[in-house]
Amino acid sequence: LTNLFNFYSNSAVRYNKLREIQSILELKPVTLKVAASTRWLSLHNAVDAIYKCWPALVDCLDHQAAEDNDENAAKAKGYLKQVQQYKFVAATCMMKDVLPTLTKLSVFFQKESVGLASVPPMVSSTITTLQALRDDLNGDLANLPSLKELNQGVLADGLYHEKVLQQAGDNARRSFIAAGDTFLANLIQNLNERFPKETLDICKALDLVVNPQSLPESSVAIAAHGADALNKLIEHYGQPKTTCGNRNIDPLIDPDDTRADYLQFKFLLNTHRVMNMQQFIKRFLADDGLCEQFSTFATLANIALIIPVSSASCERGFSCQNRIKTGLRNRLSKENSENLMKVAIEGAPLAEFDFERAKQIFKGHRHRRK
Repeated sequence: LTNLFNFYSNSAVRYNKLREIQSILELKPVTLKVAASTRWLSLHNAVDAIYKCWPALVDCLDHQAAEDNDENAAKAKGYLKQVQQYKFVAATCMMKDVLPTLTKLSVFFQKESVGLASVPPMVSSTITTLQALRDDLNGDLANLPSLKELNQGVLADGLYHEKVLQQAGDNARRSFIAAGDTFLANLIQNLNERFPKETLDICKALDLVVNPQSLPESSVAIAAHGADALNKLIEHYGQPKTTCGNRNIDPLIDPDDTRADYLQFKFLLNTHRVMNMQQFIKRFLADDGLCEQFSTFATLANIALIIPVSSASCERGFSCQNRIKTGLRNRLSKENSENLMKVAIEGAPLAEFDFERAKQIFKGHRHRRK
């Protein structure tokens, strides 16, 4: 994908020829995209572009391989040979069907505000969808929609979009299905390892216990609400633990105090049911009196607030770092870089910043020679 992108992006003449052939074939104009490892969504866009313009790409490479008599002709011949391989087209079709599911999960975690309650169902639905695609892949025609279309065309007349594919025999199809099945199995395993059931259960339990909007309407239902979730949190945070380095960690909450205070804490939650979890926790933790009376729930609220569900803050931090520590400022110390990033991310807008007061504070930090 990267080689094809570079081949066309480095030449306006070649790119215009590709667009011209797309127009002749009455295909929707598509711009090739680069698959960058640092941008999570770029692979989906790159694969989708190749999938949509593949017929035009084959014709364009064939034309350029025949016309040119230099190094570019040799490159075009090499790329043409690769894109006409069954395994290349099959991999493009399979990824076209698989990547949208992963893209939805990635976009979900890149949102600024992600609720704990929505994490378990989103992860579970992603894994279940991938498992369903894997089950389809084991069928005779590999029933992923795009891959099924490819295999049906190859079995019918040996063509795909009226183009002849190389190495498209039964052995090649069976070999690809086996490789695709292994890929999906590893993908599902990685997701299960990245989001273990225990962690997802804790997220769900925290949401039930400290989210005002998870409470039922009636007082009777509120009294019975969340017992299992609380026990799950007590089991996880209310027991001493030993790390892999044999270091003992004390319990974060007291089981007896947590159970004794829970009923009253639920009715406290009920008085703030118009708030979402983040809004309630911030107000709750800002009240020292409430935190003192419900100390174990203050601990749970802190845990719920700092769980890094969204990747937005992390990505914003790296973007800010790249804006500050440029090639011309590559000798900034770690301390100065961190301070500048804090100002850029957490500081007041320029229109509200008191520069005069900042100047006086800066002058008072150290005696300087005049």
